[in-house]
Amino acid sequence: MLAALLFLAAVSEVPDHRGPLIDCSTLGTSQRWVSVRNHRRALAFIEELRKTVELTEGVPFDCGLEIIARCGPDLDGDGLPEVIVRVSWEQRYVDGDDSESQAVARCHARVFSGAGTSSYSSLFVILSRQTTPRRDFVELLADETGSGREGPTRVEDTSWKGRPALKLHLQFEYSDTGETEIWKRIVIVKAGKLRVAEEQRPQRLRSHGDGGP
Repeated sequence: MLAALLFLAAVSEVPDHRGPLIDCSTLGTSQRWVSVRNHRRALAFIEELRKTVELTEGVPFDCGLEIIARCGPDLDGDGLPEVIVRVSWEQRYVDGDDSESQAVARCHARVFSGAGTSSYSSLFVILSRQTTPRRDFVELLADETGSGREGPTRVEDTSWKGRPALKLHLQFEYSDTGETEIWKRIVIVKAGKLRVAEEQRPQRLRSHGDGGP
């Protein structure tokens, strides 16, 4: 089981944009998931993420933040591999009428005693940008804990019509029928943006306990 680092950082930490989230020049093409252990780089990633992805699960986003990442293919053809990132976090409900800054501070307290937690997970891709200072672009690949979505989404490197691509193995569970819908989606980068190149028609499967064949 992949271990990920639990971040309990002071809110005063400054995001570090000086380098990549993980160093693919040393990791190579192994596609091995690694824990992100540099919290300031993680904060820089979250900062970039907020520019492009609407986070509707409430604040603070980085309660119980865990990040694992792996090197992916060079989707945009700039000579640098993209980075696939899985982010897990918790929505912690604080007592009283705290401001956002107070809520964040209480979230990071080791003795936090909020009213409850909800866990979330999403899969992202960081599109490399060869700029100075380096500012990469984050796009959402899959919401792994939205309604009906269960468990991590499997993602694999592939190609589509001769160009590098990612294949997502998606699933959606229907709580009312017990059925599971599965399908595959191939994504590419076109004009600097993530695009769906091909999507398989969903296949609906019955659960083993519904009495069906």
